[in-house]
Amino acid sequence: MVETQSLALGLSSEEQARQFPLRPAFQTGSVDPLSIAPNLDNGLGPLYIGARVLHADGMSLALATPRDGLSYDDVATAYALQSQDPDFSDVEFWARHFDTPEPDDAQLIAPEGMSLEEYTQIIRPKFIHPSVTNGSFDIWLPYARSVAGAGRFSRHSFLWDGYHMAKGYAADGHWDLVLNIVDNTEYQINRYGYALNGSAGFLATRSQPPYFSNEVAMLADEYGNEALVRYLPAMEKEYEEYWMDGRQQLESQPDDGRIYTHRSLVRVPLARGGYAFLNRYWDDADGPRLESYQEDVELGEEVAHGLEGEERRARLQKLYKDIRAGAASGWDFCSRWFADGKSMTTINTTDILPVDLNSLLARTEHMLARAHWAAGDREKAGAYMQRLAQRAIAINEYDWDPASGIYRDFNFVQGRQTKIVSAAAAYPLYVGISNVEQSFGVAQAIESQLLFPGGVVATTTDSSKQQWDGGTIDGDGQKNVWAPLNWAAARALARSAHMFDVAHPEVDTEPLIELSERVRESYMNGVRLVFDTHRTVPEKHRGDDPRQIGQGGEYRPVRALAMPSEIFRAMDRWDPRDPAGCLPVGATALSRTVA
Repeated sequence: MVETQSLALGLSSEEQARQFPLRPAFQTGSVDPLSIAPNLDNGLGPLYIGARVLHADGMSLALATPRDGLSYDDVATAYALQSQDPDFSDVEFWARHFDTPEPDDAQLIAPEGMSLEEYTQIIRPKFIHPSVTNGSFDIWLPYARSVAGAGRFSRHSFLWDGYHMAKGYAADGHWDLVLNIVDNTEYQINRYGYALNGSAGFLATRSQPPYFSNEVAMLADEYGNEALVRYLPAMEKEYEEYWMDGRQQLESQPDDGRIYTHRSLVRVPLARGGYAFLNRYWDDADGPRLESYQEDVELGEEVAHGLEGEERRARLQKLYKDIRAGAASGWDFCSRWFADGKSMTTINTTDILPVDLNSLLARTEHMLARAHWAAGDREKAGAYMQRLAQRAIAINEYDWDPASGIYRDFNFVQGRQTKIVSAAAAYPLYVGISNVEQSFGVAQAIESQLLFPGGVVATTTDSSKQQWDGGTIDGDGQKNVWAPLNWAAARALARSAHMFDVAHPEVDTEPLIELSERVRESYMNGVRLVFDTHRTVPEKHRGDDPRQIGQGGEYRPVRALAMPSEIFRAMDRWDPRDPAGCLPVGATALSRTVA
């Protein structure tokens, strides 16, 4: 049962600012993420498959800790010797050598009579843990970490979960918790080169949608320009050294109209001549993921069936890279990343220029310009505004579909946009780089195709078994709703309305505001209904039937996740009609002449 003691709401914003000043960056050395990633070439791969019969979720195996102070290499050596015995048992070997957690989310069920508002506050401390290391792949962080939720997510912090949890913290005045999230993100950037997908070695070789600049924007709104200058070095380090890594190499290529790539960075030609840079989701590691080892190996066998030699090796390498990149997107998994729009066997994530990723990087470029301007460097501020302008041009050239009036992802290998309609279309509005026609086009698509009684769904696809689509189970097409997309969609519509009120006062923006209110109300209604039915706030619920927990994907639904609870709290305290809550980010488009 959830404990029913009251939880203090904390200090006022003014008191928080005095008691929790901006801390200096935590000093740390540099570490290559590949050096801390699990090495499945050590021969333990078959063990992770053999022992899986003990556990419904491969994440349990990834969270396991070797017993008796042994290292993974020690266990691998023992496995190599003992597995030759004809009577050898993977299950018995695993049980002898590992302590394996079985995360339980049953204790997070609210007792009858507890309201949703009470529940969202009482479970908050359950998801805030001290930083410890226990011999597994957990990564230490300098400040208390906000873990993603219960069950398989009860040990680690995640980048975009953290940002959206911070929105709920801020709404309740808990700026100390917001600062912990931001400073832990900064620590990861300084130590590993980028904000990690999650605080575990098996998640460290990839990032997630780049929300660090959004976290800094939250602090700038609360603490002023001091926050922009304080976090400028980390923002710039991640942007230049990770997202733009390879820029000079790609600039040295001939201006021949071809597309060139390096890690996440993609150089694309522009119709007007010259080129611009866009990005794709990426993971530097190869091979199956530890946390889903069996699923990845089985998919690999299906995809590479009948192939041999170099052809088989290359096909598996591309498959696993695309799977890992899909996990980096946070949308793991959905039809956005499938060549046929239906099946995981056709996953091709690294071929795609995603509209959400590139919109968030446009936001990062704007924040870097603001930070350099605040620091007094007008020249650098102007340079980043130029980068923003070039990226916005490229997004509108590659991802905008004027025929259907919506943004779509672009497959640069196939040379065309994908056919998938998704809530990612809202992100250019969310960061303020869409014009009136584009904003109203996206609004129409949200209203007519993506908005359901329980909120905005991720995609219109219901023929996929993936959790970010409909999560079809035995032919039962569903419509799954996720918190971050509803936050982005509601904010995007309101932000566009308030921007156009300033820049285009002749435009009637009331339809955008009204739709923003409907998105907000529908999502909050969905959370209320699923809570009333299940006495918890799950990671996803069904938009078409909000009393039901969303299904699909490679693990059973997590019954308690922090992100939707905190987004509910943030939405509850946000008024789409208040421009003060929208324009700080929406000013992106209005301030292109800042330099």
